[in-house]
Amino acid sequence: MEKKCKILVIYHKPATLIKSEIFIPIQVGKDIMLEKSKDGKLSSKNRVWMEKNLIGDNTGDNISKLNRYFNEMSAIYWAWKHQIDIGNPEYIGFMHYRRHFIFSEQNYSKFTWLPKSKVYSYEFIDKKYEKMLDSKYVNNLINQYDIIASHTYNANNLDDGHWYRNCKERFAEVAKTSPKWYEMMEDIIYKNYPEYSNELKYLGNEPNHYLCNMFVMKKELFDKYCEFTFDVLFKIYNEFKFEKNDMWQTRAIGFLAEFLTSIFISAYKNKNSDKVKELDLTYVEEPDLRNPINKMMHFIFHKREYHDYKCITLLGNIKLKKRKKTNMFNCLRQQNEKIIKLLEDNKCGK
Repeated sequence: MEKKCKILVIYHKPATLIKSEIFIPIQVGKDIMLEKSKDGKLSSKNRVWMEKNLIGDNTGDNISKLNRYFNEMSAIYWAWKHQIDIGNPEYIGFMHYRRHFIFSEQNYSKFTWLPKSKVYSYEFIDKKYEKMLDSKYVNNLINQYDIIASHTYNANNLDDGHWYRNCKERFAEVAKTSPKWYEMMEDIIYKNYPEYSNELKYLGNEPNHYLCNMFVMKKELFDKYCEFTFDVLFKIYNEFKFEKNDMWQTRAIGFLAEFLTSIFISAYKNKNSDKVKELDLTYVEEPDLRNPINKMMHFIFHKREYHDYKCITLLGNIKLKKRKKTNMFNCLRQQNEKIIKLLEDNKCGK
């Protein structure tokens, strides 16, 4: 019997829409969408798009107003408190608008977003990319596993000029804030959740953890994860909120959540290694909505793919312009629109 699974895809601005019976797009920070974020302010046009295409994290019991602190965790909190609103699924998961699990045996990219990682870089989302978000593949996995997660990643592979001895040092560098907040997280766990002590000690000796607060979990595990994670985060937030921080540092609570997610998944895996499946991830470099002009210009100036077509197309445009009294934009449109369609339908080889 097919189990019911819902995976929320988290957005804070317009981007290529991932939506299906399984994938539910959700807007985070909806209650404060008029306020400036790390990406600036949403335009009225973008707000209309968000309202039309996404559910929000601001109904019922929610922490939407705290999104600048909690990041994607405001969507996770909302889903925890509103499981009935997403159909009471047996499995609940989360991805980002530009970071996804590869739910497929196929991976079309040779390039990685992080050095020596299994996070693969894609320039945009097209029909070929969407094949990697296979609902049947998701259903097959949840019939075998209790948790789906990323592979762990060692921050020392970043080659960013730092050598991290542990996750506390990594947190302080990423959040640009004091390590005391990580130490507070440690104290809370040792005192209130000693069952996670071994996993916490591991993070204290290695800069190695699961990525991006992305997972799919059986409902019972998801509830337990949320009870643990939000209890710790709110204890920290109740002190952190009085600190004077810039917009980036304010996100420290969300960064800490990534380590809590890692602790929870690692603890379960240590006892049930055959019930946790680790998958490759993607990172989409240009996730923004792509209108016909964007597609055309991307085709011409593409960095990685379709090189064999570039010279032919540009030379063809020059000849076409000589034959017809038309501007370069129309030349590009006439010359490229059919080829772009073929490429995006995967009917044309690279």
